[in-house]
Amino acid sequence: TDGVDVVLDKIASRYPQVKCFDNPTNQGLGFTLRGLIGDAEGRSIVYCDCDLLFGEDIIVVLLDELRRHDIAVASRYAGVDNRVNCLRRVASRGYYLLCKALFNIPVVDIGSGCVAMRGEKLKQLDLRAQGFDIHAELYVTAARKGLSIAEVPAKARGHKQNSLLIFKYAPGIIAGTFQLFLGSSKDNIHHERKYDGWKTGTYKKTARRSRQAF
Repeated sequence: TDGVDVVLDKIASRYPQVKCFDNPTNQGLGFTLRGLIGDAEGRSIVYCDCDLLFGEDIIVVLLDELRRHDIAVASRYAGVDNRVNCLRRVASRGYYLLCKALFNIPVVDIGSGCVAMRGEKLKQLDLRAQGFDIHAELYVTAARKGLSIAEVPAKARGHKQNSLLIFKYAPGIIAGTFQLFLGSSKDNIHHERKYDGWKTGTYKKTARRSRQAF
């Protein structure tokens, strides 16, 4: 509805290496991301929201992080002073605490919307979420597989976000998160970190696999 499809089609027609895919009907973010992951063929896969919250340059930064990690996440809360909408900050904080309690999740900015991943590692993950809970499932599943995750401080653009969407999607996200928890054990996920991501200071987290059998 915002004309992004037209722009992407023009880019694809100009550059043969660019491919565009679309869903005839909206079946949720999780469905779309799983489809894109399946279609992606490169060694590195970068997922960005179409509004490019962190700008274009962050892509280069995340790809550089993939030299040392399997997944790199652009983060609004990892030591950079970002002016995030108050309601969104509270919602993000609350969801992080929920996922922290359920899974000991190794990422603070769970809904970052800008993530780079090693293709061969990503293909190993069995992702099933249909909605926005795909973000939590990605990090939890990656941690179980022993993949290395880096959360990279990033400056977000100061555009306004529709706070009403939080109330629209929150019930489905929470329901999906608890469904994920039913098949998980928080004792199987561990991580190391230097600073609390909700305080000023640069930090990185590295997920590691438990010695217990999964």
